[in-house]
Amino acid sequence: MKDASTPVTAALITAALTVGPDRHGRTVHIVDGRVAQDAASGAPVLACSDGDIGPGLVNAHTHLYSGLASLGMPKPQPAPQTFLQILERVWWRLDRALDPSSLHAAARLAVAQALLAGTTTLIDHHESPGMIEGSLDILAKSLGAFGARGLLCYGVTERNHGRTEALAGLGECARFIRAPHAATVRGLVGIHASFT
Repeated sequence: MKDASTPVTAALITAALTVGPDRHGRTVHIVDGRVAQDAASGAPVLACSDGDIGPGLVNAHTHLYSGLASLGMPKPQPAPQTFLQILERVWWRLDRALDPSSLHAAARLAVAQALLAGTTTLIDHHESPGMIEGSLDILAKSLGAFGARGLLCYGVTERNHGRTEALAGLGECARFIRAPHAATVRGLVGIHASFT
């Protein structure tokens, strides 16, 4: 194997890579993008003697559309006093304001942060009432760009535009479930909480 000083490039990672050993002596071999039992001949080594190698974590309920929120949002006025007011004055305003560019940026940041924290699978319950059709494709591309796994659904609700919105949300779920996308991303149907 090449020594730890070998630069690791994207091309090398997709072909072959050995990661480790970590501080517990664990090593992982990657060949053609999959975990392998043995190292590929000449695979570069990514040392991580101070790190931990383990299985990826799962976030069973996330909202990738809120990825940019951690960078700062205006404070709601007046300040919310209840959970429903937080939804009305913060999160529902945000999901109504989403467009393809903001959703793309938010999802990419959220997926990257998840992976850096060791979370490799994300189950996302998405809503963007101003752009329902195709919204799950944007999320799937963000997952795929980083090699993350995901289950995606559109949260069907009548909150903004009544029955028309609910049917469009169901339609997005059905379209995405049938659409071709990365093998690591799947679709499902999401129904929003009954109080909305």
